[in-house]
Amino acid sequence: MNLFRPVLFAIGVSAVLLVSASSVRAATIVLTGAIAGVGSNFFSLNSGSSCGYVPIFSNASTQLISNGLTISRGVYAKVTGSGNCRSVLAAQIILASTPFGQAPQHILTADYLFSLHNRPAAAYAPWLTWSETNTANANAIAAVGIKTLFYTNPNRERPTDPLYNTNETTFAHTCSGSRITNSGSTSPFLMDPNSTSLTQLWAALVKSTNSQAHFDVVFDDNADDVYGTSALPCNYDPQKWLTATQNQIRNLRYPVVYNALGVLGNSNNVSPTIALNLVSLGGMMESCYDSVFHPHALYGLQWIIVENTEIAMANQRKLFFCYASYTAPASTSTVYRLYVDASFLLSYDINTSVLWEYFATPSGFHVEPESALVALSPLVPEPNDVSVLKKPGGAYGREYAACYLASVYVGPCAAAVNPDKNLSSPFPFSGYTRTLVVAGAGILDGGTATPTGPAPALIAPQSGVIAFK
Repeated sequence: MNLFRPVLFAIGVSAVLLVSASSVRAATIVLTGAIAGVGSNFFSLNSGSSCGYVPIFSNASTQLISNGLTISRGVYAKVTGSGNCRSVLAAQIILASTPFGQAPQHILTADYLFSLHNRPAAAYAPWLTWSETNTANANAIAAVGIKTLFYTNPNRERPTDPLYNTNETTFAHTCSGSRITNSGSTSPFLMDPNSTSLTQLWAALVKSTNSQAHFDVVFDDNADDVYGTSALPCNYDPQKWLTATQNQIRNLRYPVVYNALGVLGNSNNVSPTIALNLVSLGGMMESCYDSVFHPHALYGLQWIIVENTEIAMANQRKLFFCYASYTAPASTSTVYRLYVDASFLLSYDINTSVLWEYFATPSGFHVEPESALVALSPLVPEPNDVSVLKKPGGAYGREYAACYLASVYVGPCAAAVNPDKNLSSPFPFSGYTRTLVVAGAGILDGGTATPTGPAPALIAPQSGVIAFK
């Protein structure tokens, strides 16, 4: 078949004569835009102000990086080839679900802002997506575009907490009628999600708080969680307790993000509390890739469970708050930071995965400069299990066709992680010449992230690498 014969292609109600690709002067050209239509041997690319509508031809030598997509109307494409604004013969076509060159300034992030640390709320807006805050600061934070979380814990209450009350039906009890506490302590008390009175108290608290300041979401701490309690509730049934928690959230009638994904149960797999997605916007996982406990970098099965949780949340299109809770100084924790960031990027979804780190910084703001690295157009679509991303030699890796640092294009990149506790593993891809280097502390403390490190080689145990072509 002659790929270069003139073809008439209809765009709207008009017809455009496509000239033979062999009749145009060959010159290297790069165009991006949405595919406007597809013919039998070409497609029309709407390149906008660059060239308008341009026919894109291919041949047996054309490299197609599909990212799980097909050449079809509405899909975005980046075309590198020879030709001009009249016609292009593509050497490479990269497909994407989002426009090229329109990357956000950072991945989705979260942090506490109960204090603004003597800064205006606008100082955080360029780098922060979500903030857990209070009524004193919520309006100012929301006004600059940061989404706000209101902390509640209808599942554990102390006498000084807002949902503590004198109605005994709101508390969980043993079969002997005793209240249940955290193991080894007299407080907080375990509450009972079956209690209608408790749900009413929770709703009244949320309504009162929202009347004082703007909150986008209610944070539900310790949801469906009986871990570490002095006893189990009378006739405890995990499925019934989960169902009661679902009903409690549903009856609240406010948007909820729950904290429970780190409570794994006995399955050594994704937490059964992921079923709260049915009634929630999403959930949080504490100790996400790092932890306050030793060893601080998760490894082996623990790391796999976190990855598979991130994957499951992405595939369900639910917000996943990855709470990396190690609190060491950011400036001396660059190995941990790269491990968390590479692990997060390995399976993240740009629209739903939220990184929440807690490394100590002078400013008190915990967003790190590496959060400005946005990786788009994965060469392997979101898997169902992280084992799909395991490479020969032991490392896990995922490549991205288009990567940006603070919205500046830095080329294709790859995240690679070695979660083994003892053995090094080779970097699993070829053609990468640089790596991400992080230095200093937080993004408001002069910390930096630059693609200027040496070419990747061996990945040490419990380490991560982000590399660039």
